[in-house]
Amino acid sequence: MSPPPDDVLTAVAAAGLPGSLRELPQREIHEPLAGDLVAAVRPHRLAGLLLGTVQREELVLPPAATAALAETHTQDMATCLRLEHALLSVAELLDQAGVPFRVLGGTAAAQLQYRDPAMRPFHRLSLLVQPPQLPDATELLRGTGWTERPSDAAAVPGTTLTGPTGLRLDLHDALPMPVPGVEVDPAGLWGEGREFRLGGRSLRTLADEERLLHACGMVVAGSSSLVAHRDLAELVLFGEWLQPRLMHLSKVWNAHALLARAVTSVWRRFALADVTALSVWAEGWQSSTQTSPYRRGHRTPSDSSLRLRRPGWLQGPSAKRR
Repeated sequence: MSPPPDDVLTAVAAAGLPGSLRELPQREIHEPLAGDLVAAVRPHRLAGLLLGTVQREELVLPPAATAALAETHTQDMATCLRLEHALLSVAELLDQAGVPFRVLGGTAAAQLQYRDPAMRPFHRLSLLVQPPQLPDATELLRGTGWTERPSDAAAVPGTTLTGPTGLRLDLHDALPMPVPGVEVDPAGLWGEGREFRLGGRSLRTLADEERLLHACGMVVAGSSSLVAHRDLAELVLFGEWLQPRLMHLSKVWNAHALLARAVTSVWRRFALADVTALSVWAEGWQSSTQTSPYRRGHRTPSDSSLRLRRPGWLQGPSAKRR
């Protein structure tokens, strides 16, 4: 009997995470399940992870499905390259105008959370600017051919633009956090942050603590999103965040419940047997019968060993996109 497609997708999303008990099918996946699986990975942003399992011979697909998967991955990487090229142009434009910005979303996640960026495709750009400069940034982009379009959600702060070739850019003046009750401290978003290099250029995103809490919001808001769960797992296990600052920031943002819920969701969905101090704290918070926003007496993680080593197949040098 073939495993349910959702179970296979979840196992693919968990592939390579230390301690995951999610198992890939040991036998070849035959049609039509193989075709359904390949069709499903693109909206979940999992084509790179699925192709990796096939290339490592951890999962066997029929030749036709493998070819279709390779084509999907090629298309994803072509989109990423176009978006990255557009990002470099936008960054140059904003820098020349003196408009500070931070790179958000899948672009930053691919570069900082995944050993091989090709494992994390993305289909849009997302930038954060300071509220007073949103009109100026929008006008600058309009001058180079970007046009405004209706946003997908009225509650998401900022402006959505489409480039001359159809690429999408979400320009935010506040950190998108589609979870009620969380109070993001805007001043803290403009600290030193994290730097990454793209096309020979230095770009900045948020610090890992802010990125981790933001990733928690994406998990809770899009509970069915496998890539959001993988993004958070990568950050919790391999990020450079500091536990005291994370817990302090979580308290300032009124996000303890969000942090606990999201981390627990990742550990349960990916069946992670290996634990960290943060996952133990999150499970304890979730299991508590108290309902107040801050549970007095509940200990925060004190173990300095909060992160694990990357699995062996992620230890090598990053593969370049082709």
